[in-house]
Amino acid sequence: MVRAIAHTIFIAYAAPNSKTLAFAQRLMAAGKCVVTFDSSSNPLLKDQGIAGLGMDAIVQCCLEFDDDS
Repeated sequence: MVRAIAHTIFIAYAAPNSKTLAFAQRLMAAGKCVVTFDSSSNPLLKDQGIAGLGMDAIVQCCLEFDDDS
C-alpha cells in the first residue's frame, strides 16, 4: 500500500537477503523514488541504484511533490 501512494520512499538500512532489500528492489523496479543515507553502511541499497543522500537532501526530497508523476 505504501508504495502505491508514496512519491518518495526512505529506507534507512537493508540487510543481505532481507525483506527490506527485496522491498527496495520491487520499488526500484516499479520506478519509485527511493532514497537512503549517504553512508558506507548501505552498500546493498546503493548497489541497487538507490541514491545515498545527506539528511537535508532526504528531507527536501520527501517534501517535494511533482503533480505530473
